[in-house]
Amino acid sequence: MRFVPEEVWYQRLRNTTEVLMRLGCDGNVLFRCTARIGMHSGIFDLAKSGMVDPDVIEERGAGSGARATWLGLAAQAALARGDRFAVIRYLREASRDRDAFLAWASINEIRQEADEALNAELDKVGVPQM
Repeated sequence: MRFVPEEVWYQRLRNTTEVLMRLGCDGNVLFRCTARIGMHSGIFDLAKSGMVDPDVIEERGAGSGARATWLGLAAQAALARGDRFAVIRYLREASRDRDAFLAWASINEIRQEADEALNAELDKVGVPQM
């Protein structure tokens, strides 16, 4: 990416992430490399694919000003892997963050995909409904 012109850098990063996902690159390594300097739509696709360990996403958000966003993304990765308890934990934590609104997109998407039992558990722990 060193020689990519600034005006196409974002699109090149997105495209490269998508190509590497299709080629079956290790999701954790790919996430760490592409999320190192920020967020782009390819990261959301990567998390929702289940290729990334939710703990790796949570680790990326530690100390970030957008921690709630990363927790929401970790919840989406956990849902893709079928780990309902992790979904609840991440969304509970995200909704308690001072910038909880940053996780609303993830919360809304998960609530739409979730069954009644998961939504009931999210209600119990105080995750808002959008």
